[in-house]
This record gives sequence, C-alpha cells and structure tokens, in this order.
Amino acid sequence: MAQPVFDALPEGRRIDLIGQSLPVAAACIGRSTLYVGNDSGLMHIAAATGTPTLGLFGPSPETRYGPWGAHCASVRTDEGFKELVLSRHFDHLSQKSLMTGLSVDKAYEALANLYTSVKNAP
Repeated sequence: MAQPVFDALPEGRRIDLIGQSLPVAAACIGRSTLYVGNDSGLMHIAAATGTPTLGLFGPSPETRYGPWGAHCASVRTDEGFKELVLSRHFDHLSQKSLMTGLSVDKAYEALANLYTSVKNAP
C-alpha cells in the first residue's frame, strides 16, 4: 500500500529499509527531520532518537501507546476502540484497515502543529 508513496519520492531522497536491521533503521530515522508513522516499534525508535515524531492511531489509545518525548505528538481516527473493535461488524481475521477514519487533512493539521512547535522550541 505504501509503494505509490515511495515511488512518488525522488530517487535520491528515499531509502528502502525493508528487511534491514533495527540498528540500521534507527540510524536512518535518527538523521531524519521528521517521522510520521503508525503505532509501531519504528515510531517508538523515532521518538527515542529525538526525531520529531507524529504517531498515527486507529483503535489503540494514543494516550497509552503514543510516542514520548519533547517533540512528539499523535493523531487518531475519530472512532475509538469501542467503535472499531467492539463493533458487531469487527472481524479480527480481516485485513481491512482500521485507520480509514483518519483523514489526510486531520493528519496534516497535526503534522503542521508539531512542525510549528519544533520550529519555535528554544
């Protein structure tokens, strides 16, 4: 699903880390200006390296699992755990994304706010 985004980046401005070790990924993320990603280990590595980090959340609570640090923020879908996972329509075997309720506009606004806070930090 991410391939079109990867392909849209200029060749000299992208790094494919699929299959690389975590130390290699951490080194690359640590040199990044910004990290935007879902609730994952890489998101926490980004926060730990001090890279400004925006965590994207669906059903899991960002207040519990969000990135920690001075330059970290999170944004979530409008629906919470109850609406997404406890719904009678939820199928744990489905490959359907639980993130479709997070709009690009909402994520972009959170990113802009994070960027402004980092830029204005002492």
